[in-house]
Amino acid sequence: MLGLSPQKGLLQSCIIAALLALSAQPKIVEGEILFSRLLGLNLPASVVSDSMPETNRGFLEHLSLLPRPTGPRVFCRLIVEDVLRSRGSDGREEKIENSIATVGVAIPFGQNYTPSVIGVSFSGVDLATRYSNAHEQKLAYGGAFSDYVVWYRGDFDSRVNFAGWFKERKLADGWQDHYSAEIYFHPVRAGGLGYSYCRTNLDQSLTFEVRDEGGVLPIEAEVVAESYFLTGRLLKRFSLWLEAVRYSFEPSTGQLSASQFELVPDGRFRQELGELTMSFFGRWSARLAYKQGGLDASGDFFYYGQKFGKVTRGHFAFSSVAGGLGFHSPTRALSVDYEHFDLSDSLRGHVQSWPFVSAIFRLLGDRTYFRGIGGARMDKLRFTYSQDCRSGGKLASGMTYFHVVPSGEWQTWEPLLFVFGVKNFKRHLSSLVEADAILLSLGGKYPFRNLDFSGSVSQLIPVHVKKAETSPPSAPGGAPAVRVTTDGGRFYEFGIEYRF
Repeated sequence: MLGLSPQKGLLQSCIIAALLALSAQPKIVEGEILFSRLLGLNLPASVVSDSMPETNRGFLEHLSLLPRPTGPRVFCRLIVEDVLRSRGSDGREEKIENSIATVGVAIPFGQNYTPSVIGVSFSGVDLATRYSNAHEQKLAYGGAFSDYVVWYRGDFDSRVNFAGWFKERKLADGWQDHYSAEIYFHPVRAGGLGYSYCRTNLDQSLTFEVRDEGGVLPIEAEVVAESYFLTGRLLKRFSLWLEAVRYSFEPSTGQLSASQFELVPDGRFRQELGELTMSFFGRWSARLAYKQGGLDASGDFFYYGQKFGKVTRGHFAFSSVAGGLGFHSPTRALSVDYEHFDLSDSLRGHVQSWPFVSAIFRLLGDRTYFRGIGGARMDKLRFTYSQDCRSGGKLASGMTYFHVVPSGEWQTWEPLLFVFGVKNFKRHLSSLVEADAILLSLGGKYPFRNLDFSGSVSQLIPVHVKKAETSPPSAPGGAPAVRVTTDGGRFYEFGIEYRF
């Protein structure tokens, strides 16, 4: 590029490569993890109500539905997620790993007047996605932070539940305030209506490096989340859950950070879900669930406060249909569930190098456009079994089979003059055609006096991976086949709880 040093030109390309790398991540798993870790409270299952439907677990906690604890409790929780580690013979490496540790206390009070529970917790969270290749390009997305949380849940007049929390988040460059409030109105035992409001912040960073040049691209936005939900029991055999969730991502009201680079996102996320559960023959149950949603977003790239690029539009849409059958007895439980998941996404925009060159070169079309389209279909079949033990503990096991068919195409080009014409057009296709894998899970809970020990381990095992055909190494002019070794797919969770 005219007037642009090779290192700076690579930096411009690296920003686009960062978007490509992020768009290629396994969003089906990683997206839910990020939403839960960034916006949730990371409370253990013993504290969060099990009355929430299977469709919504792992998302935001509804504190107004918390069960009433019989006494004070102190809990500790550790989660380690070794999602992906990949290395190719072409020098490419990729790693996704997360960890979170939580300690807290929940104290009930006011049992005779306004039954309530107040809790205090501390969480340390580390989210990391890293990518590098043989061209000395390195990307790292994520960040580490600490959350200090105070939360409350109370019953009023036996028909209204109120809940709320205040969270103080400690980041490397300061503190952030987050808060939420929720009300659940249930005039009859058959069900009720609820509304929750949450205001928080998205503060992640994308670190990129090309040879000896690089920078940090903060991704900062204020997030407002609203949820409307309805619960109900019909004819004593049917349970219904309906919920609509809305998120808005807005530029932070504060000044742009002092970092060289910054991405300021703006967008809307929505999700609608419903689940119907039916019990029959005393110990049997069946469920049917549907979920859909999407994200429409845009963003601006800044260099020392001045814009040099834009994500014109980012679109992400998904839908899923699920059903299951379960058997429950006083000492054991067995279930089988099936889910079909559809995903589509697209991204387009441009990055120009004017922060590094004079105005005359900007008029000559010194910018790079990018456009990406992708999607995936996933079928999931899950079997679970749990058994109570004589000691009062419980053992649980599960097996989930995944069949994934992804698709994707990424294009980049430069204009000939101003914004007209096309040159240096490049096209990248997804190398993965389909994949099958099995997730094996084993967990348990063991009580000892006033202590409850719990833990679970999960391992993802690839069964079949099919990639797009490439030129064989022996073909004239054919490039050597790239060998890729992958590891990961391991998830660990351990907990200790003391009941007074």
